[in-house]
Parts: sequence; structure tokens; C-alpha cells
Amino acid sequence: MSVSKMLDRHIKALKEIEGKKVEAGWFESNRYSNGDSVAYIASILEYGAVINVAAHQQILYRQINEKTGEFKNGGRFVTKDKANFTTVHEVSAYTIVIPPRPFMRKAGDDFKKDLPELQKKLGKQFLDNKISADGMLNQIGLHLEGLIVNSMSNGGWIKNADSTIARKGFDKPLKHWGTMIQTVSYKISS
Repeated sequence: MSVSKMLDRHIKALKEIEGKKVEAGWFESNRYSNGDSVAYIASILEYGAVINVAAHQQILYRQINEKTGEFKNGGRFVTKDKANFTTVHEVSAYTIVIPPRPFMRKAGDDFKKDLPELQKKLGKQFLDNKISADGMLNQIGLHLEGLIVNSMSNGGWIKNADSTIARKGFDKPLKHWGTMIQTVSYKISS
């Protein structure tokens, strides 16, 4: 193949990806069952947050055995519709501190380290017509997804607060229901 034909083929191939980009993370459609944006929660976990909770009243719902007057279920709380006994408690103001766990920045740094090898491998396949432009961009997207999931799973993040561990039943930062890690995705746009 002449140099001119090879250059023409490379230029044509490069024009196929001109203006396209690959984004990875969470998008508008990624929501928790309660409607909260996964991307919003991810940003709080990425950068951390301080939440000041004002003093307020809290209603606690329980069940009482009406014959004995003793709490049922060891006095554990129940939902409002199952309660036959309520108490109102004053809760003092308090602060919730969510430490930053920069998993996206770690994934970005890992991508920068991987990029020269990825460019070499995919670029050669692309220019040799062994992979299409979309195929190459899809491979990049899948690689980014994997880096984000790996960062979330193996980042060595600050441990959860004792209260969080008690609520979740385990100490794995960035993991609760699994929605965030399961919905990491990528998209290709122009």
C-alpha cells in the first residue's frame, strides 16, 4: 500500500471519531428507588460533606402488650401504622461529617497511567481496520467503567463511622445497596 493511500485511510478513520467523546460515571437516568440521583450521591461521597442537622423533635413508634403494659419486640421501634404507643423526644442539633473518598479522581489518575498503552493498543487496531471507531470508543468506555468500579471496591478509603457500620451491618465504604457500583456506565457522544 502506498504511503498516500495509507495516510488517506488513517485520515478517514480519524474523521470517524472527530468530535466524539466518552464519558463514564452516572447519568440522569441513574436513580435510586427513592428517586435520588446516583450522580449526586456519588459527588457527595467523592468530595465529602458536612451536614448540620438542627435541633428537632423525633417521634418514636413502638408496640405495647395492652394486657401487661410491657413493650413487644424488646422495645424495638416499629412503623407508624403498626404502633400503639408513641413518644416524642427532643433531639439536640448535631453534625454529620462524610469524609471525602475520591474514587473518581483515583479512577481518573489510573486512566491517565493506562492511557499510553491503551492508545497504542486500540489505535493500532483502529488504524489497521481491526476495530471500528465506535468499537474503539466502546473499549475505552468499558475500561473507564472497570477503573471506577475497581476504585470504589479497592480504594483503601477511610472507614465508615461506627453508626454507619451499625446501620449497614458491615464496614465497606462506598457500598450499601449496591446501586451505585451496579449502575456505573459510559456513553459516547458527539
